Amino acid sequence: MFRDVAKAFLSMAMQKDAIAAGEAQNLLRGVDQTGEHHTTPEEAFTSFIFDFVSERVAEAQIHSMAALSS
Repeated sequence: MFRDVAKAFLSMAMQKDAIAAGEAQNLLRGVDQTGEHHTTPEEAFTSFIFDFVSERVAEAQIHSMAALSS
């Protein structure tokens, strides 16, 4: 499921000319490789927050967060 969300965000970024298609493909491959060790979708989680609300590319951000423990 995370792959689909990442793909949607990358698509939005390409539409706003914030990222090139080749870079988006490389990032999506990275998502695929990172998730290969998960045997079930429930085991997968992300530590990224995507700020896709901003209309201005300079204001959009991607933050890496520390893993949260529950």
